Amino acid sequence: MKRFVIFGDIEFFATHEASVHNIKSAEFIEDADIEARASELDNCDFLVPHYYDGVVTFVKYQEEK
Repeated sequence: MKRFVIFGDIEFFATHEASVHNIKSAEFIEDADIEARASELDNCDFLVPHYYDGVVTFVKYQEEK
């Protein structure tokens, strides 16, 4: 079964929260291939938002002027 997975710099908190700081890739991928794909992307974190039982926050940094 394919799932939508976000790969990137993700910080997980014990209070069932995840902060997504940077997204390297977001794609539909087979369950068996998720960890291998994370390794290909420099061992980044991954999150399957449809199956995550918590709050997901996307952090946006403003460009400095």
